[in-house]
Amino acid sequence: MHDVWHNPPHSSMIGQIFFDDINFEYREFNTYEAYSQSKLALFLFTKHLAKLYQNTNIKTFVVNPGWVRTNSARYQIPFGLYKIFLWFMSATSPWIGSQPILYCILEDKTKIISGDYYSAINIKYKHSDGQLGGWPMTSPSNAANDPVIAEKLWKLSERLVEQSIADNQGA
Repeated sequence: MHDVWHNPPHSSMIGQIFFDDINFEYREFNTYEAYSQSKLALFLFTKHLAKLYQNTNIKTFVVNPGWVRTNSARYQIPFGLYKIFLWFMSATSPWIGSQPILYCILEDKTKIISGDYYSAINIKYKHSDGQLGGWPMTSPSNAANDPVIAEKLWKLSERLVEQSIADNQGA
């Protein structure tokens, strides 16, 4: 059994895919929009991979460890403030943050659903059966469950990869 998992954002960061300008070439770059778009793309790719590999032993998951107390925040927030920031943001321990990843790796693969969302943050999101918390959870964005958008993004990605390969072969 093979596993593929992606690390998504918090639900408030789920945006939309700007197909007409996916790389911010024609509009002003916005960090929030870029981050949101990339995280939505992770959800869409995960769902699409689950569909492509549904009749195989490969399973794919979206996992969210949440805000985890690590040293990485030190590089994102001015020095010294990161500890205060993490405390106020109620950052979780690395042990708790690792649980959705470990669950997807170690759980009996007949009990988990490929393409689903597993998060350490279970207060804010609903379980797929409508209850608060638990696994798997409903995606924080309706767009993340849209197979038409997922297919469109997949095809765009294929074209971009093919173009990049062709450009690099000619260089």
